[in-house]
Amino acid sequence: MKGILLLALLAVLAHLLESWRSRLRDSRSNSQESTVDEERLKEQEKVERTRIQREHELKAEDYTERILKPRRDAKRQQQEEKMNQFSGPLWKGAAHALGGADNKDTPRTRDGSSTEAALLRQLPEEVLHPPTPPSPPKTSPQRVIVLPEEPEEGATDSVSIVLRTFQGRRHTRRFRTSDPVQVLLDYMTTIGYHQKVYTLMTSFPRHDLSNDPTFTLLQLDLTRAMVLNVEEKDASLNFDSRLTM
Repeated sequence: MKGILLLALLAVLAHLLESWRSRLRDSRSNSQESTVDEERLKEQEKVERTRIQREHELKAEDYTERILKPRRDAKRQQQEEKMNQFSGPLWKGAAHALGGADNKDTPRTRDGSSTEAALLRQLPEEVLHPPTPPSPPKTSPQRVIVLPEEPEEGATDSVSIVLRTFQGRRHTRRFRTSDPVQVLLDYMTTIGYHQKVYTLMTSFPRHDLSNDPTFTLLQLDLTRAMVLNVEEKDASLNFDSRLTM
């Protein structure tokens, strides 16, 4: 009984071994076939790349012959024509100077060469004697603002002026009644409001002080403590125009 079981076991092992060998042979065969297929595919890709590259080269050569070369030839011809125009026309016969009758009495005859024709051509006066460029306009030196010293508080000729900006800030300083209005405008500039853009306006009646820069505070009756408004020049003009309407 044991012998029969042993024989059956050996038969099963032999069958399994044969099946394993068969699978191994099949896998080797498939591996060899796949390797051959990969090599064949690589060769086909190489051939296809070579073909496409050759097509691109042919297209580039055709474009060069049909487009680029004629374009270069035409450009070269234009440059040669311009050079001939500058160096003088090439003709045979007697040469005539350009520019009128200045050279009619020349006793010497010309052989018509391009060099002599170029020599006979008269240049315009502005080329022979170019005008001198205009000198740059002289800029006046920038004025340095120097404010006079503040008079003592309570002095007879002292007046306190408040500059009120459109942001609501107030800047107070004492001036002398003999100071011109220009001093007020200079002070406005020193606090950050340039007199080319801004002006000083009285509240009532409204008066633009920048129109009278040389008048003194005494002449304009600015002898009491008062508030002057810092306004943009355009804004002040618009405001005055609305008042007069």
